[in-house]
Amino acid sequence: MSTVPIFSTLVEYNLSMSKNLKIFIAGYDVMGKNMAGPGMRSLAMASFLSKHTSVTLSHDSVSEFDNMPEQVTLINEKDVLWDNDKYWREFDIAMMPGTQILKTPLPKPFPIPLYVDIYDPFILENIELLVDKPSQIRDFEYLRHLKAMLEMLLRADKFIVTGERTRDFFTGLLAGWGLINPITASGAKFDDLFLVIPFGIPDEPFINALAKSKNEIPDFINEQDELIIWAGGLWDWLDPLKAIDAMPLILDKRPFAKLLFMGYRHPNKHIPLMETVKQCIDKARKLRLFGNSIIFNEWTPFSERIVILGRADLGLSLHKKHIETRYAFRTRIMDYIWAGIPMVISGGDNLALELAIPGVRILEPGADVYEISAIVISSLETYSDKSRREKISDDYEMIRAKYRWSELLKPLLTSIQNPLKLSCDFYTSSFQKLLESFPEVSRPGIITRGIDKIKRNI
Repeated sequence: MSTVPIFSTLVEYNLSMSKNLKIFIAGYDVMGKNMAGPGMRSLAMASFLSKHTSVTLSHDSVSEFDNMPEQVTLINEKDVLWDNDKYWREFDIAMMPGTQILKTPLPKPFPIPLYVDIYDPFILENIELLVDKPSQIRDFEYLRHLKAMLEMLLRADKFIVTGERTRDFFTGLLAGWGLINPITASGAKFDDLFLVIPFGIPDEPFINALAKSKNEIPDFINEQDELIIWAGGLWDWLDPLKAIDAMPLILDKRPFAKLLFMGYRHPNKHIPLMETVKQCIDKARKLRLFGNSIIFNEWTPFSERIVILGRADLGLSLHKKHIETRYAFRTRIMDYIWAGIPMVISGGDNLALELAIPGVRILEPGADVYEISAIVISSLETYSDKSRREKISDDYEMIRAKYRWSELLKPLLTSIQNPLKLSCDFYTSSFQKLLESFPEVSRPGIITRGIDKIKRNI
């Protein structure tokens, strides 16, 4: 009869920092030519660490790469032996997103130090994403994602978060399930559980990247246009409909204003088109602005976005008031900062707290159409002067210096030199038993697939 150890220790892996150290990074998402924030994050981590050690990066089958560092070995995620204990012992450390177990089975317990990047508290996004779905789909998807997150928390030895708010959120979640306990988190050991790594910007100055770009400004952008860009996706927890509703009021005062949504269809084929997309396109058509004053790009390739950022007069990012906002990190706002673009954004999230600077107008989440239009009009008037635009870019420099990837990832580099492996204890064993009895909801099956197919054809 086996017994469960009541006490455990942190096992220290003393790894010398060299090219012989082997790091595995599970790519968050599609990477390369077309990618959203999660893919950009995985690629940035792999590229940075490859300067100091060897890195294996798994990727989605549709990823397309150019000019990868020599020390990064690319592997299709289909070729990774995810649930093979022996496979993982070929590496010294593994890093994976909090969503990984939704896609692949993993050994239990995980044999080497495992860093779980939970920069995206996806269960909070799902609350907004699923609220209007049929109950069968809502319950299945919510419980499936919640269980996946809890299982990744159980396997992890260190958690990567974007800021103090997200660290507090996951501290509460871990404590509620007994994973922050007298063994894992007493005294200074609590600090060993987390790495705070926000989302970053390229080290290369934007002006240099723009000068090197071989792309041309798209034909739908005219010389006289005052270009307002929405750099991120059209997700259900954001508020792009308000931006569209505000455009007639904006055009009344700024007749050459043009709103460009840089991506409405996620490059990851497994992520269905969201309901907000259809609503936005329908609204733009109803206002007779579709294709002229309001443009929808399916997805702007990563390199092509640079010339659009260089041409933009204003960056826009609006969201509603809900729980997701408090813990969000609006990754594509970092593009506005990198390029030095004036912006109008909703507040309430992590990053907005740092953006009370010239050039940034911050609205309350869920602000009405009249307030949005007035602020956009005022911003276009104020920052049409070239010298003021240049001053804004200078004002952003302190934030740029803080958020460059090479600066943000220094703690990760330090951490992997002496990784800690949490050994099994009474609490984690009890937690695993709770997960084994986690409620299961029958798969909706054809209902979900049918809805996805309809959305894909929009």
